Amino acid sequence: MDTTYLFLADETICFAGVNISKAIRKIGSYRKFECKSGVELGYLAARVLKKPSIELLSLEKLGGEVGLDIKAVDESAVGHK
Repeated sequence: MDTTYLFLADETICFAGVNISKAIRKIGSYRKFECKSGVELGYLAARVLKKPSIELLSLEKLGGEVGLDIKAVDESAVGHK
């Protein structure tokens, strides 16, 4: 069985990110991988910090809520369109 498939299907791993639900759906349509679990960072941060108003913030702004200086990636600099 493909190592990537096993990694994505591993129920002991929870993927977290901004717009992770969209990414998981996209992964599922690509080569029929199945990603078992994921959580939106905004949702997680809002619950942990007890600040419902931050749930829909960008990654950079969520980082600011916890004292991190996260910069947006300039996709043109890394060759993405």
